[in-house]
Amino acid sequence: ASIPHVKSQAGTSRDNPPWDVHERRRAIEAAKAHWFGLPVLIALCYGLRKGEILGLKWGDVDFEAGLLHVRRSRREYLAYNSDGTSRLEETESDPKTRSSMRSIPIGEIMAEVLHTAMFQAPGAPFDLDHRYLILDRTKTGPISTTVFTRSFQIFLNDNRLRRVRFHDLRHSAAQSALESGVRIESVSQSLGHSRIDVTKSI
Repeated sequence: ASIPHVKSQAGTSRDNPPWDVHERRRAIEAAKAHWFGLPVLIALCYGLRKGEILGLKWGDVDFEAGLLHVRRSRREYLAYNSDGTSRLEETESDPKTRSSMRSIPIGEIMAEVLHTAMFQAPGAPFDLDHRYLILDRTKTGPISTTVFTRSFQIFLNDNRLRRVRFHDLRHSAAQSALESGVRIESVSQSLGHSRIDVTKSI
């Protein structure tokens, strides 16, 4: 039996740290005009995990209350056929931990971005609640994890941004919030960490 290769992330932050404040600003400006910009903006502004962004539906965006509700997560896994061949399947589940189920203030700038994206979505402005925010480029259905990762690499290349993992955007969001004077308790809650010690250690 083959043993899956596990990628080590030891030293990732030391060897290739997340974007600093200047790189983050460049990425935000680039995202405003790029077809893959919405998930990048969500990650940089709110620090959501990739699976949480993949799981967002328009019904999770409460424009009236000014809140974004994180209620589910989507991921890709390897499934096997009866003949032994493999295939990739998508699954939807609850977020990583109980504290990952959270509501995040949207803010005026992102509210405008989301409002614009909503009216560009297929079927807008009606019957959107059950539809995913992030679709594949053809807008025929939700984007897969594999295509999402590939699209992020295209975004980096198109805008000549330093290569980082998509998960590193979560760290950039937290760092930016802390440097702006946001209390670490609020940052921890926004990130969906189970304990504030987790936020401090990262």
